[in-house]
Amino acid sequence: MPIITVSLSPAIDVTLQADHLRIGEHQKVKLISQSAAGKAINVNRALTAMGIPTKATGFVGISDADFFRQQIMSQKLGGRGIATYRLISLDQPTRQNITILSAEGETHLRMEGFALGELEMRRLSGEVRAVASPGDVVVVAGSVPESILGEDAALWMDFLRQILQMGARIAIDTSGAALRACCREKLLVAKPNLTELGEISDETMAFDPPTIAAKARQILPNTRHRVISCGRNGALWVDNKRALWAHYDAPLRVLRTVGCGDYLLAGFLAGLYAELTPEDSIRRGITTATARAMSLSDAAESLSPMDIRSIEAQVQVESV
Repeated sequence: MPIITVSLSPAIDVTLQADHLRIGEHQKVKLISQSAAGKAINVNRALTAMGIPTKATGFVGISDADFFRQQIMSQKLGGRGIATYRLISLDQPTRQNITILSAEGETHLRMEGFALGELEMRRLSGEVRAVASPGDVVVVAGSVPESILGEDAALWMDFLRQILQMGARIAIDTSGAALRACCREKLLVAKPNLTELGEISDETMAFDPPTIAAKARQILPNTRHRVISCGRNGALWVDNKRALWAHYDAPLRVLRTVGCGDYLLAGFLAGLYAELTPEDSIRRGITTATARAMSLSDAAESLSPMDIRSIEAQVQVESV
């Protein structure tokens, strides 16, 4: 069965390269890539490259619909899975995320996403019901527009609960008020990073695996798989009884960090899809995220079986 991804706020990712970034000056840059993105689209792309069938739902600006359709559908040519396009076109511009790579580091420019209301969320709920079956995994990933959060997040929570009521399982990767609103729901997977976990617990989280595991259980009491991404320190997997720390041990030359958390989630879900153990699933997640960090190529190339095997051999998983 396919994994369904939901994009409430997709983006066009534009990556530029400059020798040096000088604010306030005119300068030449090199276009590295321009692609359909956003967390859910990135998860979709990585899953497809790993041979897992996907269905992409959510929204897209009508003027960008053909671009997104081509990007999503072409994944099945370079990758090994099958991707199905089911995005709903809106008469609004799709946001852009611009990343500038320079000697000074990575600079990220982010635009606002769609303004969504009851009508749009009702259409999306209908689309998800049309493509998902009981037991399916629905990945809801990315920023959640303020327009559906409001004071009580009613539209946001109603959407998630409709998915749960139909018997599907939710994997979620969001932050802030959206994560806070749903953190007590019965989720299959939740993947906050260390900063996001600290934000919803109103404290600064340092990298200390036992403390992180305890906090994840407290904040996400009803989630089956808690996956906490910790940047260069790898990631933790936490359930109600155990915790595992997965990390890449070899020297790592990071070419980009954008999307690494999305590939971590995709790799972990790929492990669950293949009915691997939690140890092997979190190892697959770190492997996939590391492959993303080490390459500027697309998912089909960066997640080639040969590269994956080479990286996976350097990933260590330890009990916490």
